[in-house]
Amino acid sequence: MNYEINFLILQSQTENIPQLRKKVKDLIKKNEGTITDELVYQKRKLAFEIKHEQYGFYTVYRFDLEDGTKLKDLTKDLNLEKGVARHIIVKSNEIPKLQKEIGKAPKTEEERKVEKNAPKKKIGKKVLDDISKETTANASNKKSKSGVKTPSIEKVVKTKTELDKAEITEDKKEGKKEEKIIAKKKPTKVTKKEEISMDDLDKKLDEILDI
Repeated sequence: MNYEINFLILQSQTENIPQLRKKVKDLIKKNEGTITDELVYQKRKLAFEIKHEQYGFYTVYRFDLEDGTKLKDLTKDLNLEKGVARHIIVKSNEIPKLQKEIGKAPKTEEERKVEKNAPKKKIGKKVLDDISKETTANASNKKSKSGVKTPSIEKVVKTKTELDKAEITEDKKEGKKEEKIIAKKKPTKVTKKEEISMDDLDKKLDEILDI
């Protein structure tokens, strides 16, 4: 009969994970079991706190065991192992196959330190220039389905710049036109000389009428 054991190791035991997993394997072998498959998971948040901890690592082993009575002995041994916070054993023919792409072995403390201290890769100016040149070349050589060549990035930028300049020039022209229109609409001021001449004209008209 094939069985599956799923056991939990809390975050505080991270450094002891390899040893604890080996102990569980040894206990299975001690009780005449043969491991056929295994799956380890990354650190996960627990549904509820266990011993004041919120995170832990799950591990799954599938094993063959001919004598079912040995499960009781295996359970007793697991209960005595303090590093194993929780465990459950079920018949594997009642559950789906293990999905290996989901599980990943957790990183050890040393691996995490190495990854943290590793220098970050930076993209140099030369690399950026090469990428820009390659992109420009690909864009200029690429043809659309209709057979029309796609304009290069430089041409697109140049065309956009020319359009922007044309818009600015047009705006300036429009501004000048508006200034001219406003200047035409301004009321003309009557000069003092024109006012005097009009008075004189009125006097003369009065004189003529009196005559």
